Amino acid sequence: MIHTHSHKFIQNKEVDALYFALSLLSFAEGMISIFVPIFLWSLGFNITSILLFYLLEAVYFVVLSLGFSRFLNRFTDKALIIAGVPFLVLYYGLIPLTTNLHWIIFVAPVFIALYRLTFNIGYHTDFTCASDGDSDDLGDEVGTQYMLVSLMQFAGPLLGGLLIATAGYGTTFWVATAVAAVALIPLLFFKGHKLSIDAITNTSVYSLIFSKEYRNLALASAGYALEATVGGAFWPLYIYLVFSSTKTVGGIYSSIALLMAVTSFIAGRFSNKERYGKIITYTVPFVALVWFIRVFFPGELTILITTPLKSILYAIMIVGWSGIYYLVAKKARPCGTLILACENIFTLSRVVSLTVLLTISLFVSKEILFSVMFFATAVTTLYMGRIAKQAA
Repeated sequence: MIHTHSHKFIQNKEVDALYFALSLLSFAEGMISIFVPIFLWSLGFNITSILLFYLLEAVYFVVLSLGFSRFLNRFTDKALIIAGVPFLVLYYGLIPLTTNLHWIIFVAPVFIALYRLTFNIGYHTDFTCASDGDSDDLGDEVGTQYMLVSLMQFAGPLLGGLLIATAGYGTTFWVATAVAAVALIPLLFFKGHKLSIDAITNTSVYSLIFSKEYRNLALASAGYALEATVGGAFWPLYIYLVFSSTKTVGGIYSSIALLMAVTSFIAGRFSNKERYGKIITYTVPFVALVWFIRVFFPGELTILITTPLKSILYAIMIVGWSGIYYLVAKKARPCGTLILACENIFTLSRVVSLTVLLTISLFVSKEILFSVMFFATAVTTLYMGRIAKQAA
């Protein structure tokens, strides 16, 4: 796995195996994730139902995480990561069945929540706790990670959009499911690490969430939550509703993924722990500005201009964000507690924001709802800048 931040890609077999698996999962995600809300819309689900779908995922995560901490010390990071992939495969496999079995909309979110609990916690905990290298190389490491993910997501949406247009949603989802399943193979080729997380409890996790020491990180994570949800699920749906074409959605997201790959790699190469805060300070206001522009200037031109612009800004910002996140999490004891706490902050924030948006959706048109979403995202995005104060 990731033993040190000073390694380089293709020089460490364990790192290469992880990154290869991560690339396959990113490719599968690129084929599916942005099209899930579009698929649900095509089946006749309204915007309220789609909001409920993502709200359920967040609720399931919070509930499941309450019993998760006590089991962490029984598994290695490798076991957690491997355990996550079948949950993702089940999620991808269940989604197309919604065509005839609409009740699956209530079941499928359980599996993506379990994936996040296992794979995400295992991966981020290992990256934080099992590394012992020079933190000055962390920016390079993060930049490489996001470059590989973005490169795979460059091909994924393009192929996904084309497959949907030619073969339908069902075929596309099954192809992506097969790709995700193949990701299990490289995960068998790295050594697991028993992490020092025996002392993680619900009490220790939630004490960090509400502690004064990590207040800035909590606010930043809450701000990140809505930006990630609206940007990842509802902005693609908005693009589809404007252009009425999955090929257009796939083409746009493939283009921005390529931009993000180049930008994140360059940003990672030239960043270090002294620059992470400045990166956040200079980029977050502009990311928020993009969302404000989307509120007041809706339409095709805004989509074509702001989507690539935001992708460049976000790729730079995420290097600084991730750098600070891993450095702060590394100092927390027991190692891994803060990661689980941040995942809960992120998810609890989604529960609150999605509940509010769902309620609003019952009383307004989808056009007004999108404006409310984008405005709320712009405001909460500004809170992401608080992570720079956490590093101070």
